[in-house]
Formats: sequence, structure tokens, C-alpha cells
Amino acid sequence: VHQVNFAGYFADRGILVDVNQPTGSGNNKHDMSIGWNEKIFDIEMKALTSKNPAQRLKAEIKDRNDRLPRIPPNPIIVFAALVEKGQLLDGKVVESYLSSISEECFCGSSKITAIVAGKMFVDADGGSLKWSFDKFLINRQAIHTVSEKEIRSIFMPNWTRLAYPLFSIITSFRVGRAEE
Repeated sequence: VHQVNFAGYFADRGILVDVNQPTGSGNNKHDMSIGWNEKIFDIEMKALTSKNPAQRLKAEIKDRNDRLPRIPPNPIIVFAALVEKGQLLDGKVVESYLSSISEECFCGSSKITAIVAGKMFVDADGGSLKWSFDKFLINRQAIHTVSEKEIRSIFMPNWTRLAYPLFSIITSFRVGRAEE
């Protein structure tokens, strides 16, 4: 669900190229590819809860790194999305989440170009999902290099003002009788 919504964010901006694009190594695929400044970027989205996000992200990147070609054809950006389970995004939770994601999360890989951390939510005005991109890490050892300015242009909020409170997007649901 989160990946579909994120692909929609890029589609609304007219830069979504493809979803489930082959990585160039076996049957492995990237979540989506986007076109920006006449380049193709492969995007991996990892939805993480606030419980040990850095550990989860490191494990995901290590696993992904092993399944990528020796030299990926395009820059690879990992988007680490904070996904809360049943509660409003709290400032302390968000700060803890963001501070845990560091250069160590690259796990020494030269295949991952950048990590962007953020969240999706709905504000009090309702309407479309809103995206916030709060942390940008560039891998200086990456095979494909990019500037922070370029990454910030790709990942930019789709809003200019917010109406508080903000509401997390929760994807759990219950099927059953109303009285339950």
C-alpha cells in the first residue's frame, strides 16, 4: 500500500517511469524507477516502524546489496518511510527515528547512492496524502554520485502549508461484524 501511494506521488509529478523494474541481476526488481534531469533513478522504499528503524534498514540494505549487480545501471535511492502503528506521529518518535538513520546504514555498499528518510500523512484539511522528506544522506563512496540538491529536488514535499493536527497513515484494518 505504501509503495503504491509513493508511486502515485511520483506519477502526480510526471516523473514515474516504471514500477517493479528489473535490477539487472536475476529476477530481482526495484520498487520503482523515476526520470529526473535526463537520468533514471531506481527507488527502493522501506516502510519502517519506529522500533529499531536503523537496524531494520541496515538489514534491508545488506540483503538488497547482495542481490544487485556488481555495477548497477542507475543510481539507487532508498526511501525509509516512517510508518506508525495506530498512533499519531509524535515529535520525539520522529526525532528518534531520524537520528537513528546514519551513514552506517549504507553498510559499506557502493551500490546505494543515497538514503532519504521521511513520512506520509494526512493533515486536518484532509485531501491527498502528503509527503515529508526530513533526512538526506548521500553515499560519498557510491558508484553513481548525486548532489544533495538533486536528491532534494527529486524528494520534495507535495504541500506548501499544513493544517494541524497531522494524522498517520495506518494500513491495518479489521474485517468482521460492526459490533466486534
